[in-house]
Amino acid sequence: MRTSLTTGAALAALATALSGCPAPQQQLPPELPPVITSFKADKTQVQAGTAVKLSFTADRAKEVTLLDQTGGPSPSRATRARARRR
Repeated sequence: MRTSLTTGAALAALATALSGCPAPQQQLPPELPPVITSFKADKTQVQAGTAVKLSFTADRAKEVTLLDQTGGPSPSRATRARARRR
């Protein structure tokens, strides 16, 4: 009788321990990175300080930052922006 009580107590403890374990979480597939699908400039050569119009399409982008040649943010005046997610 003592063996069955010990076995029963061990099974009860195991069941209690396992009931508190969360179910394994399903992993989501990684999010795809943004892609620039088109890019155009209205001039092929630009003098310093001269304006140039850039047109581009970026899919799956949450935001866009234009950087200058030093890697710093470019002072730009965006006239139109539209998010397109695929």
